[in-house]
Amino acid sequence: YSENSEIFVTDLKNLLLAKNRLNLGKFDGDTCVTDNDLGKINSIFSDTEFDIEKDWDKLVSARTTARNIIDKLLDFARKRMYN
Repeated sequence: YSENSEIFVTDLKNLLLAKNRLNLGKFDGDTCVTDNDLGKINSIFSDTEFDIEKDWDKLVSARTTARNIIDKLLDFARKRMYN
């Protein structure tokens, strides 16, 4: 990936968006429903300029943030399961 950051961004996009793995949604009234229109997300990736060597700190920060979110979601799920 260090030789071609564009490949990294494309692989990341494919991992996230294939079959809507993030289960991205939108509100329909008071209910959150799956949003299968991923065009908005695709446009964000197409406009992104990223260099893995220059932006390494951003990757580390994003990973830390993602781990914190996962930990909170798992904790919430455990509390719901045992209450």
